[in-house]
Amino acid sequence: RVYGKQNKWCFVPCCTSTSISTPNKIFIRVPRDDFERKKRWFKAARRDVPKSKSEFFCWEDHFNLEEDMENYTRFKLMGGKILMKQDIVPHISNCQPDRKRTASSTLTRPN
Repeated sequence: RVYGKQNKWCFVPCCTSTSISTPNKIFIRVPRDDFERKKRWFKAARRDVPKSKSEFFCWEDHFNLEEDMENYTRFKLMGGKILMKQDIVPHISNCQPDRKRTASSTLTRPN
């Protein structure tokens, strides 16, 4: 279920998932041709949009595939191309701290 035979790694910072370490997981191609959509994915991952045309992939665990895919049932039954809903961006991340939390808000000052 990984695109081609090329090794994939997740583009989300701090995520260490690769197609080698998690061979039974799906890696979803980051949009390439729709620049605005690509920008939204990179913003959601808290990354700058690269100038290169390289392919980037996102590990399935950053999504709720059943809710986020256009063709989830068909894909599970018959395989084929993954179609993500147009407004979906990676939204599940256990490897990045919440932006609202800062070092100063988590530390207590000594008296």
